[in-house]
Amino acid sequence: MRKQSKTQNSDQLTLMVFQGNLASKSFTIPLRWISQAGWMIGLAIFAVIVSTFFALKYYRVALQSTPEHTLELEKKLSEIKTINETLQAKLSHKESLMSSPPSTDVKETVTLSPSGTRKEDFLFHGLPETVKLENASLSKIKLTQPTFKWKNGKVQVKFFIKYTAKDGGSQAGRIILIARGNEQLFVYPSSAMNPPSSQTLLSPLEGESFSLRRVREVKALFGPIQQRNDIRHLDILIFDSKGNLLIKDAKPVRVVSAKPVPQSLIEEEKKNEIEASKEADPGANP
Repeated sequence: MRKQSKTQNSDQLTLMVFQGNLASKSFTIPLRWISQAGWMIGLAIFAVIVSTFFALKYYRVALQSTPEHTLELEKKLSEIKTINETLQAKLSHKESLMSSPPSTDVKETVTLSPSGTRKEDFLFHGLPETVKLENASLSKIKLTQPTFKWKNGKVQVKFFIKYTAKDGGSQAGRIILIARGNEQLFVYPSSAMNPPSSQTLLSPLEGESFSLRRVREVKALFGPIQQRNDIRHLDILIFDSKGNLLIKDAKPVRVVSAKPVPQSLIEEEKKNEIEASKEADPGANP
């Protein structure tokens, strides 16, 4: 039987064992063996814990290393690279614009809404971004003051365009008129507004065509509308054959009732129209 233990000094531990009637036996064990054994057991437990942690970690990585997971990671990496390249391209473009000197060209690229505002101030593009606004002082076309008449629930607009240059040439292009009010918006010709093939609100190529040598009359009818003051503004857009904006003019609308026109004025107007058509096409038969 185990009986008791005594220490002879602080560095050794003596164990005395008694068994039946036999003489007792004693064992002396250094204390450092016990402390070393405790350290060895602690290190063994730590090694087991660390080994288990790394085994579970690599086991999890091995489970995730399937072909489907690898393809998904490659796809995400490709998307990140594409986004990064796009951002770098935009940044380099912005830096080039900031470092480039200001242009001295008389033409200015603008995008107009129906009210004549720039595209930054509107939710959509009124005209294609390629449309260029010519210097108004260099335009060879002048407009007369439009007249507005109320006819059977519609507003009739009438004015003349004149070729003012003395070079004997001509000017071809297209015309778009925009009549608008608080809750009304009309475009002449109607096909120029929101055509299916265009990504902008207005298409200059769908405007009314003209070939001007001297004088040409422009007529348009907007409606039906409930009240004559529902239309308050008229925007006149005249383009050349290349799509450049020659004239952008805004006029207030003052509608008056239509009055009977004297027969003499009607005949004079028809005569002017015939002369204008002859000047536009000299080879045409009267």
